[in-house]
Amino acid sequence: DPSSGPTLGIKGIMATEPGEITGVDITIRPPVGQNVGNSVNRKVIGVLHQFADAFEFGSSDIYMNPDILDEISSKPVPFVDYKFKLADASRAEEITRVLETVFIEHGMTASATASDIAENQSQDAAFNRLFQGFMGLGLLVGVAALGVVSFRAVVERRQSIGMMRALGYKGRMIQIQFLMESGVVAILGSAIGIGLGALIGWNIFLSISAEAEGLTYSIPWLNVTIIVLVAVVFSLVTTFIPARQASKIKPSEALRY
Repeated sequence: DPSSGPTLGIKGIMATEPGEITGVDITIRPPVGQNVGNSVNRKVIGVLHQFADAFEFGSSDIYMNPDILDEISSKPVPFVDYKFKLADASRAEEITRVLETVFIEHGMTASATASDIAENQSQDAAFNRLFQGFMGLGLLVGVAALGVVSFRAVVERRQSIGMMRALGYKGRMIQIQFLMESGVVAILGSAIGIGLGALIGWNIFLSISAEAEGLTYSIPWLNVTIIVLVAVVFSLVTTFIPARQASKIKPSEALRY
């Protein structure tokens, strides 16, 4: 448990450089203050990637021969977790059911590692889809609010529209003005949202990269561009009707209003 004491770390081995390594000699000692055994010297022949067993409750494990535990500690260490490598991986689900049936008196719970990984990935994907759904709902509400603001602008700026029409502005010019205002608001809001999102993502990246090496920070510009285009297009669509109403206002009616 990393929270209960120091963890094992080996310098000179980069997670971003997979491949063969030269054996590293280490000394395994009993916990400080617990005189339960002797220190033993062993050689590390491989290092798991830091995320290789992340599904195992988020902890990193050290794999060794059980005889080493007998040399380090005189206390018996019971084994409650076993891993099997199957010759036919396609029968993993069948073997798990057989194991649970055979060892039912011992309360064994068996599971396929591939299924556990797939289940965790599906849960993460479902959470991401749910989060994206909330983001899409917020975008929809924002675009609808922009349309409502445009409708109110036509009513509140009726006299201003009449003055512009009296000065020679054509109906199409008034319509283009409302559409441009809506487009500028949508683009400005998208830019602010992208900036804040990138800043929050960068802070999260710095927090995670401090504990895990080999991570990179990137922004999916293609997806961001598509979302911005959708927001701008729908904002123009919701503004089209009030802009068209504003373009049909007659100067005499607007000034009299």
